[in-house]
Amino acid sequence: MKRIILATLLLVPGSAFAGQTEADACAASLSATGQKMYHATAPYMAPGTNMKDLFRIHVRPMVQDGTLTRSDARANAPAVAECLRKL
Repeated sequence: MKRIILATLLLVPGSAFAGQTEADACAASLSATGQKMYHATAPYMAPGTNMKDLFRIHVRPMVQDGTLTRSDARANAPAVAECLRKL
């Protein structure tokens, strides 16, 4: 029984790392705007996170301060969301 638990514990960090690696590879294929959005939101992504709220909290200020345009943010949001789902 102890071996099963130990094996499970050893596999979990590897799977979590695989998700991060896959998400980062996905993000590398994004446009510059998409990458900015990804890097602004990825640290806050967790299972069950509402992406709309995540973008509202972290991307909206970037639009408001002129770092991103609203149209660029909207155009890139679906691709960024796909990468975030891999986390």
